[in-house]
Amino acid sequence: MLEGRKRDGAARQNMLSFGTEMGGSGTVTPDCLEHCYNGVVRVLPELGVLQKALGPAAGKNPHE
Repeated sequence: MLEGRKRDGAARQNMLSFGTEMGGSGTVTPDCLEHCYNGVVRVLPELGVLQKALGPAAGKNPHE
């Protein structure tokens, strides 16, 4: 158990908690943010958190 971390509260409530690494040195570019957001919304249905995907499947161009 990761005591003293934000995940502790989620674990005590029997809730899922995960994070994403979004950049370095305290900076995030718009491209990096979009990439991380799209990854998270694709993984949520795989984990059973969402019934339907919010974003395009991996490898698809969302602008087509």
